[in-house]
Amino acid sequence: TFQRHVFVAWGRAEEWPAEVPQGFPDGSLPKLIEAAAKGKKNKLTFVEASGQVKEGDVLVFPDYVRLSIKGAESPGLAALKALLGSTPGTVSQTADVEDLAGSFVFVCAHKSRDERCGHCGPPLVDAFESASAAKGKGVQVLKCSHVGGHVYAGNVITYAGKGCPDGDNGHWY
Repeated sequence: TFQRHVFVAWGRAEEWPAEVPQGFPDGSLPKLIEAAAKGKKNKLTFVEASGQVKEGDVLVFPDYVRLSIKGAESPGLAALKALLGSTPGTVSQTADVEDLAGSFVFVCAHKSRDERCGHCGPPLVDAFESASAAKGKGVQVLKCSHVGGHVYAGNVITYAGKGCPDGDNGHWY
């Protein structure tokens, strides 16, 4: 089990190597984040930048925070290391740590890892976005790297929102 789920906005789902972050070059942001998370109870997943989530953003749950990390010398990387070494829910607010609001849906669309996810994931993202827009909910829906489960394609992880009943745990479908 893990204490935190770390989502890194990096690249496009259809371009990710089958194994992430192992397939990324040394010194790249995915490798820097992997090193920061190593040895701790963290799950590392990659997302495609979209909407309010920009390339280099790191989203951390159940803390519901965002850090912007541009490289090895980024202050956000030091803040991430400190955050990942702390107890969940004890985030020190600094200029590098921003609170996240709202709900999040992460849909596996990692084609090179699982062809079915690459086929089913993008239409699921579109359906979630349409449903959210129609209901005026403002849910952030992001394509993510493979999170397991080869029997069912288009695996989904939801985070209902900070302060929501059961919102901090993340639900896997």
